[in-house]
Amino acid sequence: MTFTYVSRAEWGATAWRPQRAMYSVPASERTEHLTHYHGAPPHAVRGVAVPREVEAIHLANGWAGIGYNWLTDLDGVIYEGRGWDLVGAHCPDHNRIGIGTYVAIGGDQEPTDAALAAVCRVYDEACRRAGRSLRRTWHGANYPTDCPGDHLRSWVAAGMRSPNLSPRTPQEATVPPPTTPPPTARQVADEILDTVLPDGTLGSDEHGLTFRWALTRMYHRVDELHALAFPAKAPATPKP
Repeated sequence: MTFTYVSRAEWGATAWRPQRAMYSVPASERTEHLTHYHGAPPHAVRGVAVPREVEAIHLANGWAGIGYNWLTDLDGVIYEGRGWDLVGAHCPDHNRIGIGTYVAIGGDQEPTDAALAAVCRVYDEACRRAGRSLRRTWHGANYPTDCPGDHLRSWVAAGMRSPNLSPRTPQEATVPPPTTPPPTARQVADEILDTVLPDGTLGSDEHGLTFRWALTRMYHRVDELHALAFPAKAPATPKP
C-alpha cells in the first residue's frame, strides 16, 4: 500500500512560537504510540484543512503549535505535526516518550480503512526508528479523557490490526523498553511547564491548560500593562 506524507511546509504550517519552547528527543527514548481523535466531529476530515484546523485550536491554547506528531485524514494521507524528533503536546507525562497520531474523526464517527492503515504505517516507522516494538496505547488510557472514542479505542486494544493484514503480535510479546538515564534539568523543567494547571482551567479544545501557557499569558499581560503605564513617546522634532 502506498502512503502519502505531507510536510509542514506543504500544508502551510505556522512557524513554531515561541521557538525556544521546542525541543527534541532521541528516537531511542520513545517507548509508546498513542492514538487520538478530535473529540467532537471535526469540520475537516480530508486534505490540508485537517492539520490546519487542529493547529488553530492548539495555537488558541497558547501552545507553540500543533501538538500531535502526526495526523491522518480519512483518505489515509499522513500530515507532519511535530514529526519524529520533537517532543509532542498531546498527553501530559507522555509527550516525550510517546509518538501521538491524530485521526480526523470525532464523536461516534468510524475511521476508514485508509486512516487505520496510515496509523499503522506511522506506528511501524516509529518502531523502526526506536529499534524496538512500542507500546500501543491511546490518549484516554493515560489521561482522563474519552479520546480517541469507542471505535479507535477498541481497535488499539485489539492490537491495531491493519486492514487486509494479519493481526499484530500480542502486546505481551513486545520488547520491553531499555532502562533510560535520569532526566536532565532541562527535561525536568519542561515536564513541569507542560503540567496541567491544578485549578482545572480548560482551553478551547477542552484540554487542561499548562503552566507554560500560564506563564506565556502572564508575560504578555505584563507587556500590555507596561505599554499602558509607559506609552511610547514620539521622537522629538530636531530644531532648525
